[in-house]
Amino acid sequence: IEDVGIYGMPQYGIYSNKTASGSDTTHYPDVWQIIGVHIAACGSDGVNMTSMSDTYFLASEATGNTGNGWWVTGDNTKWVQCKAEFNHGIAGWNFTAPSGSAGGSHAVQMIGCGTDGNFQHGIQIAGTHPGPFILTNIQLMGDGSSGTYAGLNITGGAHVSCTGVHVLSRSNTSSGAAFPSYGFQMTGTSTYLVQVDNCEIYAGTTAVRNVGTVGTVQYGTNV
Repeated sequence: IEDVGIYGMPQYGIYSNKTASGSDTTHYPDVWQIIGVHIAACGSDGVNMTSMSDTYFLASEATGNTGNGWWVTGDNTKWVQCKAEFNHGIAGWNFTAPSGSAGGSHAVQMIGCGTDGNFQHGIQIAGTHPGPFILTNIQLMGDGSSGTYAGLNITGGAHVSCTGVHVLSRSNTSSGAAFPSYGFQMTGTSTYLVQVDNCEIYAGTTAVRNVGTVGTVQYGTNV
């Protein structure tokens, strides 16, 4: 899908899911390429995808959707220079990693992507799959205006590598409160691992909030 604008769909802008094919009940979409696509003002998620492996997103944006900007259940996807802005759902990017073993073939990679003004979290990573999730040169700006939310929210057992991730806060013009409340937030009860290096994190309340029970946060240099 290339150079397409999708606006005002009653539910999802782009939707994919597994379908039955004869005796095969786990037939998954695979090897999609989405380039230069803008999905806006849809009645649910801008993009809702399940189990789309080997899929690539380049220079695409989900803006002002009633649900999440991108809701992704699965792994092995690559995102380059994509954006999620002013979406009303749980997050600009809402990743749910299914159960499975860790390994490089399962990785979700984001390079040079950004969020701005999403009503709740900028990026949320949930689920029990370790991943890993590799976030490089990411800007999360002014998300979480509707409550107590985070630029990056990790609720499951993911292994997340953050290099050059910048969380920038914004102040409410009437109350003066800064949001997001938390820059990075870890609340998982599965064994998560978060590695933070060369990151700049601003937040209204706490830059890094680690309240999970079985996780580890490792800090490198220049945090």
